[in-house]
Formats: sequence, structure tokens, C-alpha cells
Amino acid sequence: MEDAIPFSARILSAADAYVAMTSRRPYRDALSPEEALLELRKNAGTQFDPAVVAAVSTVIQRSIGSSDERKAA
Repeated sequence: MEDAIPFSARILSAADAYVAMTSRRPYRDALSPEEALLELRKNAGTQFDPAVVAAVSTVIQRSIGSSDERKAA
């Protein structure tokens, strides 16, 4: 069943959801990167591939860390 959805599509699904959650919409404010990651993790295994969520989480956490380091400098 897992192979029914191409891996690239599973990556795009998680990335698209992350961008949607962290973008301001007319009907709601944007979530913080941490809040969006929490939502992805909550839905790993049901809506999102757990391996993809783990990889996206790693990339986003590194990005958040790099952003924090630049702000501190």
C-alpha cells in the first residue's frame, strides 16, 4: 500500500502542508515552525509518511537553528 503513492509525492505532501501551516491565511494566522512540525508529527503514520516527517523535521530544525544563530550574531 505504501508504494501506491510515489515517494516524491509523499515528500511534496509533507512540504506543502508545512508551508501551508506556516503561511498566513485570510482566515488564520501562520503557525510557528515549531507548531507546524508538531502537527506534522501528530499526523505521521496517518496522513504523512513517518520517514518523510522525520527527514522534514531534521531539515526544518537545522534551518531554525541556523536562523537563531544568525539572529544572535
